Amino acid sequence: DLRYNIATLFVLVARLLSFLKGIWEGMKSILAIRRKTLFVAYSLGIWLCWITMTFAILKALPFTAHLSFSDTIFFMAAGSLGMVVPTPGGMGAFHGMSELAFAALGYRHVVARGQKGYNGVAILSRLPMMACWNCSPVGYPPYFLP
Repeated sequence: DLRYNIATLFVLVARLLSFLKGIWEGMKSILAIRRKTLFVAYSLGIWLCWITMTFAILKALPFTAHLSFSDTIFFMAAGSLGMVVPTPGGMGAFHGMSELAFAALGYRHVVARGQKGYNGVAILSRLPMMACWNCSPVGYPPYFLP
């Protein structure tokens, strides 16, 4: 129905404008800070630490050691987009965007396992994987390359 589509479009535009207004208000609030230089220095320092941490982790793992610094920034940008997506409880969007980023970097096969309240494990591969259901004492199948 055309009226429904137009109404939906107006709602989406109104939400987008509200979001952009919020960003503008946040940017204007920076002007009220007394120590602007210190604020910018701390912000850049936090970003530098985050980039360095991610780059070090990717370099520490043999299967991602070949990724470049620009790949690290791409991966972080994708994860950041996932963090701002409004999801119930904030679950899943970051992980989904990270998986899409790895897929864009050539890792098309991903297996991820986790439990609520615990860290998870993810396996990335450029080649298909197969499960070995009887190989794991903890109930999760380990995955092997064929």
